[in-house]
Amino acid sequence: GTATWAFWPPHKLAVLPFVNAAKDDAVEYLCVGLAESLIARMKHLPLAVTSASAVKNFAGSTLDPRAIGRRLGVQSVVTGTLAAGGGRLLVTAALIDVATGAEIWTQRYDRDTASFFKLWDDLAQAIVDDGLHLRLRKDERRALLTRPTDNIEAYDLLLQARRFQMLTTEDDFLEARRLYQRAVDTDPKFAEAWLGLGGTYWTSAL
Repeated sequence: GTATWAFWPPHKLAVLPFVNAAKDDAVEYLCVGLAESLIARMKHLPLAVTSASAVKNFAGSTLDPRAIGRRLGVQSVVTGTLAAGGGRLLVTAALIDVATGAEIWTQRYDRDTASFFKLWDDLAQAIVDDGLHLRLRKDERRALLTRPTDNIEAYDLLLQARRFQMLTTEDDFLEARRLYQRAVDTDPKFAEAWLGLGGTYWTSAL
């Protein structure tokens, strides 16, 4: 096989929910969703990535990212801001060393909203390549760049649905189910959306 190297034991990383730069309720779901998406992509790599359920409690937190990193017991954290408007997405992201507070890598992205998937690909690759300097095998690179759907509208509906599912009222719950249903109607092959939709029926049966 090809020569490669990896952190051993695996480097411990947390991707924190992105900060809603303009305090815009309309993009709150994207701030959490972008972090969750990166976690889902990176968990297949030789990294110890903190689960989405553990980091989402820090959405909107005023704690310093280093303090959150210490609580989670990780070596580095990905943190960033997100703003949207006029059909544009503005994202800044940084990789911070928890021990020293040093910014290992930082990048700013200004893309049209239709390029969300490309932004997400670029962000995932930059964190791994330029931030962590992790050399990936071909199958690992493929896992990093695998999308759960190629339909951006269906994916956006999934992220919105997840946000409502995290809330507590029955109305929120029904809204999550409605959004999941729209996601599977938009892309009938979208397994993650079917799983989410099934989950809303499973929970309501308990």
